[in-house]
Amino acid sequence: MKPFDYTRIKDYKLYDFGVSIGYGLRHIMYSPIRIHGRENIPADGGRLIIAANHTNETDPGVISILAGRKHKIHFMGKQELFDIPVVRFFMIHFNGFPIRRGKRDETALNYAKEIVRSGRPLGMFIEGTRSRDGGLGEPKPGVAMIARETEADILPISIYSEHRGKFFHPLTVRFGEVIPHAALDFDGSGTREEAERVAKQIMDVVRAQWELGF
Repeated sequence: MKPFDYTRIKDYKLYDFGVSIGYGLRHIMYSPIRIHGRENIPADGGRLIIAANHTNETDPGVISILAGRKHKIHFMGKQELFDIPVVRFFMIHFNGFPIRRGKRDETALNYAKEIVRSGRPLGMFIEGTRSRDGGLGEPKPGVAMIARETEADILPISIYSEHRGKFFHPLTVRFGEVIPHAALDFDGSGTREEAERVAKQIMDVVRAQWELGF
């Protein structure tokens, strides 16, 4: 299988088509779907990381159809998904890129930073993996580490579902106010402990939105 090309950032036409179709079908896919705070999505470019909780494999699509009409979001996904040919095709053509879990994948991390620096939003799930029970997990420091090195702002998003985000069930998505980079609790130490503290700061905002329920 051809390796993913980390040497260039490409926006695919299938992304635009899929986002348009998905937006039109959103009330059919989720019944009902409630959306709060869309006015918090930045209208202009800039360095932005979208940080959300993760309940279902479809979450990148949900975020893209609700926020990706303004911006071409690039999502980080686990390498295992890109090892499945059909899934790989759609992941790549919906602006996804793989990262190897369990070790520091410098190639993928550098690619993620370049996405942010290019003015494209980077989509990440702050827990690092999908929830198995529909609740919230503990934040991982990855979002904060990339924000620290790119001086990115954070758009916190909560995805709430009592059916783990399955189709044809109620879903509530809340877009929080953008957290400016200057408001993130970095102290200049550049340590993992610093990143963990900032990740918790971001997760606290996501959690407060999520706890509002439907």
